[in-house]
Amino acid sequence: MEVIRVVTLTEHSPVPHPDVYGFLRLTRTTRGRRLALSAVLDDYCRTHELRLAALFVEHAPDDFYSPAFVGLLDTLTLADAYGVVIPSLAHLGPKRTATDRARIVLGVGARLMQVRLGAANLHSGSTAVSTTHRASALIVPRLLRARRERPVS
Repeated sequence: MEVIRVVTLTEHSPVPHPDVYGFLRLTRTTRGRRLALSAVLDDYCRTHELRLAALFVEHAPDDFYSPAFVGLLDTLTLADAYGVVIPSLAHLGPKRTATDRARIVLGVGARLMQVRLGAANLHSGSTAVSTTHRASALIVPRLLRARRERPVS
């Protein structure tokens, strides 16, 4: 006798959104800017059916392993961690720091999603969030490749 298992459609049952964690580097900023950037991350997550589970805010300008970044890395080891969402790559730090931190985030198996690109990286006419998301997925590996090719001083 064959057993048939009935599965309800996802439209009729709660389906959890993947958990992502926001990261903001705000060394000198106002409360208004922090709230605006938080809203940008939240809107991005809602648009892409992600759940912004927590937001890590870094205030230390020159601390590579700041409490916020270490907390983010600890959180990424959780089984339900999907990735990290940032407004722009600059929120991971200055260029070299951002590249090294991106490598670490990607190295733990997390996805790194960049909400918006710098002016030099935007394709003409690409203003849609989904276009930005796809383009940013290509930029981080390119940055990492460039960093590896540079001679270590």
